[in-house]
Amino acid sequence: MTVEISATHPSVPETQSPAKSAFGALFGIGVAGWILASLVVFVASWQINHSESIPSAFMWTMSHWWIAFVFGLLVMAGYGLMKKLPVGRAMMAYSLPVLVLVVLAALCLAIYPDNGFRMEFSTYLPLVIMFHVLGLLWLSLSRDSEEQSTFTRAVLPSLVGGLIILGFVAVPVFTGDAFRYRNAFKFTISKAAVVDGEIRSEGAIEISKPGNYEFVTPRYSFAEYLTSDNADSGLDVGTITWGSAGAPTAGKTGVFPLKIVWRKGVLPATLTVLPEYENEVFLDVCDVDDGSREIYFLAAPLRNQ
Repeated sequence: MTVEISATHPSVPETQSPAKSAFGALFGIGVAGWILASLVVFVASWQINHSESIPSAFMWTMSHWWIAFVFGLLVMAGYGLMKKLPVGRAMMAYSLPVLVLVVLAALCLAIYPDNGFRMEFSTYLPLVIMFHVLGLLWLSLSRDSEEQSTFTRAVLPSLVGGLIILGFVAVPVFTGDAFRYRNAFKFTISKAAVVDGEIRSEGAIEISKPGNYEFVTPRYSFAEYLTSDNADSGLDVGTITWGSAGAPTAGKTGVFPLKIVWRKGVLPATLTVLPEYENEVFLDVCDVDDGSREIYFLAAPLRNQ
């Protein structure tokens, strides 16, 4: 009788598949290139931008994040071509989160072309590199060699983290007063003159969004500021006289003519025309129902008429 003995071999530790190994290497080289280039841009900012402090150099580096990002992409492509590795998926994983965020930010700017939002988003966008590092770490710790799972691990942290960054910038913008009242008012000055040392102007405020508003016209007096020990006394609040339409009442819209006079010793009585530095009229819009909180700020050119 023949007895068959089956030998059980010890399990061999699972190794990475060539596809995953190449993908991880390329992705890691791209991330390393981005980080290295960011350091180079930071150092170069002292010469190019004449940065005078570390925070200034850091902000300049952040606002020029795309230089380091493109460098990382080029390093990845160059290494892949040199080693004859498939670079398509790795380049997509590296660039996809950034491309998605740029497209979403462009849509936000199409809705509300605010320069402050553009600058702030451009400053925070480079933080996506931190999530690229997390994706690389997750990729290196995973034993799953399936290509789709590998791609997801590399992309998901940056995509989620980038959306959080975009939300951090966009939510305050789109829930703030500047966005809500962006088309609510139009302020114009049609006539301005100096009479007995007073600045007198005529214009109109057009209200398109109903509300319970209060209007204040602050003005800064250079002469009084320079001669006073208390800078606050240089603030002159003009007197508003409403025209034929009357003062805006709660919920009322339309065009409301007005006259504004600043009497607080703004100019010498001998002047008959406005000096060059007197070039704008400022109008603060306050919400009476919210404790007269300032909700919007308007400015209109002021010229000799």
